[in-house]
Amino acid sequence: MLKILHLYIFRVATFFLLYFFVAKNTAAQPGIISDKSLSPQQNYVIKFWNSENGLPQNSILTMLQTRNGYLWVTTYNGLLRFDGNNFELFNTTNTPNLPHNSFNELFEDSQQNLWLMSNGKKLVKYSNGAFETINIDEKNNVNTVCENEHHEILAGLTTGKIVKLVDGKFVDYINVGAYIHKIVYSNNKELYISTDKGLYVYKNNKLALVEELKGSQIYVLKKGLKHEIWIYSNIGIFKAESGIVSALHIPKELLPLQYFNDILVEENNRIWLPSKNGAIIIENDTYSYCDVNSGLSSNEVTAFYKDKEDNIWVGTVNGGLNKLKPKVIKMFSKEDGLMDDISRPILQLKNQAILISHCTKITQWKDDKFSLFNPKYIGCIWTMMEENNGDLWFGTFNEGLVKYSNGEFSKIESNEKWMKKSFYALVQDKNGVIWIGGESGLYNYQNNKFQKIHEDKIKGSVSHILQDSKNRIWFCSNKGLGVIENGNVKIYTVDDGLSDNNVRHIHEDKEGVFWIATYGGGINRFKNNTFFSFNKSENIIDEFTSCIIEDNDNNLWISSNRGVYSAQRKSLNDYADEKSLFINVRYFGKEDGMKNSECNGGFQYAGLKTNDGKILFPTANGIAVINPKIISENNYIPKVIIQSLEADDVPQNIHDSVITISNDTRKIVIHYTAPFFGDSKNLLFEYKLEGYDQAWHKPDNSRSVSYSNIPPGDYVFKIAVYGYVNEQSIIIKIPAPFWKTGKFYILLAVLFTLLFFTIVYFRTKMIRKKEALNTEINKQYAALELKALQGQMNPHFMFNCLNTIKYFITTDNKAAANKYLGKFSKLIRLFLEHANANTLPLSAEIHILSLYVEMEQLRLDNSFDFELNIDPTINLEETEIPTMLLQPFVENAIHHGLRNHIKKGVLTLSVIFESDLLKIIIDDNGIGRKRAAELKQLSAKEHTSMGMKLTKERIDTLNYIKNTHIRLEIIDKVNSNNEAEGTKIIIFVPQNN
Repeated sequence: MLKILHLYIFRVATFFLLYFFVAKNTAAQPGIISDKSLSPQQNYVIKFWNSENGLPQNSILTMLQTRNGYLWVTTYNGLLRFDGNNFELFNTTNTPNLPHNSFNELFEDSQQNLWLMSNGKKLVKYSNGAFETINIDEKNNVNTVCENEHHEILAGLTTGKIVKLVDGKFVDYINVGAYIHKIVYSNNKELYISTDKGLYVYKNNKLALVEELKGSQIYVLKKGLKHEIWIYSNIGIFKAESGIVSALHIPKELLPLQYFNDILVEENNRIWLPSKNGAIIIENDTYSYCDVNSGLSSNEVTAFYKDKEDNIWVGTVNGGLNKLKPKVIKMFSKEDGLMDDISRPILQLKNQAILISHCTKITQWKDDKFSLFNPKYIGCIWTMMEENNGDLWFGTFNEGLVKYSNGEFSKIESNEKWMKKSFYALVQDKNGVIWIGGESGLYNYQNNKFQKIHEDKIKGSVSHILQDSKNRIWFCSNKGLGVIENGNVKIYTVDDGLSDNNVRHIHEDKEGVFWIATYGGGINRFKNNTFFSFNKSENIIDEFTSCIIEDNDNNLWISSNRGVYSAQRKSLNDYADEKSLFINVRYFGKEDGMKNSECNGGFQYAGLKTNDGKILFPTANGIAVINPKIISENNYIPKVIIQSLEADDVPQNIHDSVITISNDTRKIVIHYTAPFFGDSKNLLFEYKLEGYDQAWHKPDNSRSVSYSNIPPGDYVFKIAVYGYVNEQSIIIKIPAPFWKTGKFYILLAVLFTLLFFTIVYFRTKMIRKKEALNTEINKQYAALELKALQGQMNPHFMFNCLNTIKYFITTDNKAAANKYLGKFSKLIRLFLEHANANTLPLSAEIHILSLYVEMEQLRLDNSFDFELNIDPTINLEETEIPTMLLQPFVENAIHHGLRNHIKKGVLTLSVIFESDLLKIIIDDNGIGRKRAAELKQLSAKEHTSMGMKLTKERIDTLNYIKNTHIRLEIIDKVNSNNEAEGTKIIIFVPQNN
């Protein structure tokens, strides 16, 4: 009990010191892989996180993986949710509903609610992304929680009571009468209760004390991986199963057991115990330590957890969080006895010894011992081969060929000038002929004589040679893949379907199908004289591959610049034959035991399968040894989780069945994940926005996607882990604004038409009534004014405008329709505002004309330009002219002069003040009045234009009534060839009156 008290005091003190730290959500930096764990003597690759790369604090209390795959980790400064890529932190700083920052127990119920017990004896429920503190009684001293077979939540209180959650409220269930530490419900409908008086079992409404543990201190009460109950006490470790409690044998060196707060028992009964000297591993009555010497971040271990991917998670004090992944690749480097780290070709001899080249040195690996094979210098070795008689051949860089026979090294000389000194490939065929690949092509050696093969066709350097089951000779070069059959040579290149001409390796499988590794184009299959390139599946297999080895279970192992890939041959064939949409590929790299993921290829042999079935690849940091037999087939499928959706940085509620987004949203960002704790290259996502994307996006390992300026519509966003069909989706709806719909434009056109006719009707009626009271001259003037207005706003013009609006709407040119309609309505308003006035300011007349010309420019597709020149000395607001004086002339210029003009038209309006006269010039470069009249006669449907006649009558009437002298001049412009160049109208308006 004294140890318990000391630990409790330490935790409380640490909690209060860390409570004032600023907490925040943090993206985890890549975990740190311990170099010590990469030693071939270690069974686990250890990767750890601490406060420098993701944790808020370095002491771990407990861990739990929920059904959706997240790993939850508790520290003294908050609760962490980890998906293998990012940590999300919850504490009192950023989550107000949390009562404390540290929690000593986590439990997930059958409804996937997460229950947390804080160090302050508070019970917290996490459901649908929200935390809630649950109050049970006034003291609220909750220590533990579990769930029974009726899916009812049971909570153990420090007062000795166990309460049950019924209809949202906790009610009394059992009174144990002792301080309750932990409760666990077994699959046999037994409730195990650890107290300060020992272990109790409640079954069939009866509470009984387990005699074997009466009065003992129960440190840990935990359900095992097979749902058995493990009891860790001061007197030993016990297992409870089917009502029977039995003690486990513990090596005597570990007794007496000290107080620890966790235990892990694996399926194979391997036991993990925490200690201050590391993790104790008990197996087959022996024990070992996993500690800092093994790569653990700290010796003081607090907690264990085994996830669904078979990783062992180890929490420590002041050392952070460790992930222990079972090692599948063992690396041997200079530290382990190799002559050097950088390794190149490797060769297994008939005596089972393995030779590993390091350029000038060769390591011999035999009987688990390493030794120097070549005590004397023979050059930088790039290829090796063993003859049928046991002699060894070595190809070097720039120093020729060397033979090892009867313990002696000797040069193999050639006087041929075409025989270069650098060699990459050596093979002896079934007839004893030795084939040699070098920097200048392909050779063979028989009867002590070298021969250059097809010098005219084989170009470039040859790095790998294979004799297939049909005795054909295949060779890989940087100029393509070649084959020699019956003395003829064929070179396959990218023109024949090969993904890249730089070919490094070729492998023939048991069915006679060839697999080709290229340096730049990934891997290819050659079947039925046809190539299939897997490089089109981007991000699945690295492009820079070196070697392909097939194991005894028909799996292909592919070395590359960035690690090793493994795929079932059947999976690759099914994908190539379109029988499957996915390639089941597994990546192996540093997290699997490699010290350096760069595999050194380009030489024969760049990999091999040993006689006992192991796969070896040379790397930049030693030899990678893979034992396919010990690689477990883990059936864990990461579950895709859509985490959030933001519309213009505003979070949306992703729990809604349909997410409706405003139609003015410019950018949508969707965040997703799939909790996975292996190498990120083994977790790729593919997504599609149905209704927007034409096809699924190629797989990658990003965890968010953004879309910009998506048009209104109904969409479904789908996201899946590549290789699986358990996709997740959300429905996104972007409604179109009513004012952008076709119905709106039709309705608007109808309303404006009705309004226009209504206004014209009543306005005309008012004008007629008023004119009846005027003198005969005024009646004549009013009639002429009305005729002029009607000439300007005749139905032909109005219907032209409406037809133009209809055309824009029909062609879905909403912007043009909206713009034209706006100008049309403004022009009508201006016409009507000045219809009753005899004069108006020059500024208003120019405004009306400009608006009218803009509409005509829109209607005639900008076939003419409009220039406006105003004398700056003129006061436009105070200078007045007769109402609608200029519009008929402008209309004539456009409709009769410019509309039928082949060239770009120009219409110029100039206003000049000189000698008390306002001089207004309307000038166009159209076809002229004569040609316009001819065209008018040819068009039977052309209406009779009265605008000019009415305007002249109106000018005469105004001159008579006002005693003014408004003059009009019409000039037909011609060029030097007497050809029409347009029309110029000059109007002189006196201003002295």
